[in-house]
Amino acid sequence: MAAIWALRRSISLSQYLSTAKRSKKRLYIIYAALAVWPLAPLSAQRGNTGRDPHEVQTGSEVFNSICTICHGQEGNQVPGIDLAHGTFHFAKTDQDLIHIIRNGIPGTEMPANNMSEASAAAVVSYLHQMAADNADNTITNGNPDHGKALYQSLGCAKCHRMGEVGSRLGPDLTNIGNLRRSAVLERKLLDPAKDILPENRFVTVVTQSGRTITGRLMNQDTFTVLLMDPSETLLSFDRADLKQVTIEDKSTIMPSYQGKLSNQDVSDLVTYLKQQKGVPVQ
Repeated sequence: MAAIWALRRSISLSQYLSTAKRSKKRLYIIYAALAVWPLAPLSAQRGNTGRDPHEVQTGSEVFNSICTICHGQEGNQVPGIDLAHGTFHFAKTDQDLIHIIRNGIPGTEMPANNMSEASAAAVVSYLHQMAADNADNTITNGNPDHGKALYQSLGCAKCHRMGEVGSRLGPDLTNIGNLRRSAVLERKLLDPAKDILPENRFVTVVTQSGRTITGRLMNQDTFTVLLMDPSETLLSFDRADLKQVTIEDKSTIMPSYQGKLSNQDVSDLVTYLKQQKGVPVQ
């Protein structure tokens, strides 16, 4: 491996993305196999550890691609049903919800879905997160123009990208308005270290010479670690040449704006972010 991977090798982002596309094709095969694998009851999966951020993310993607057609992004478009606040007519338990999502409700407009139990369970986790978000949500309609000014003055583009503007060090915000609800964006501004998705984690490596480097974790395996440093350079490290590798599960370089922005400022910034639906910043 030493002949292939240098201790510190910079590679272009285009090279990495090209490799990632080939790897993704292989992952699709793995995902297809996992989709039919028997799943333990949802309550047993959760145990006492709470919601898995990755499962919530998966549930969000499924919900937005399938459920919003009838229920809407906020889950309240069907009269008498408010999914985002835990109001259901036919379900009392998580297993009831999973059954309904997969099999529909005879005699109603709720259809059956060709969905694995794992996907349905992820949607239920997302519904729980939606209810928790709404219980804490303080966002009101804000001023997007002031929100844009705040986005620029706070230097958000140093880590985030919108369209062709900004850095790739943090999550891309080009389509964030379609991907995140207002309450989630508010929480990320005030408590960014909570519920970090695996793909957004940071890693710190210490070389044998004692140099410490921290960056966004792009990939890792038995032999290597690939990270993106703050200058957006992709660095590859051979694990055999590292003294320490620490995955920063509970930390983030994004600062908390709790107490630094007023409630109105947060509302304005969230309103601006909600407008980002695939249109690059002008």
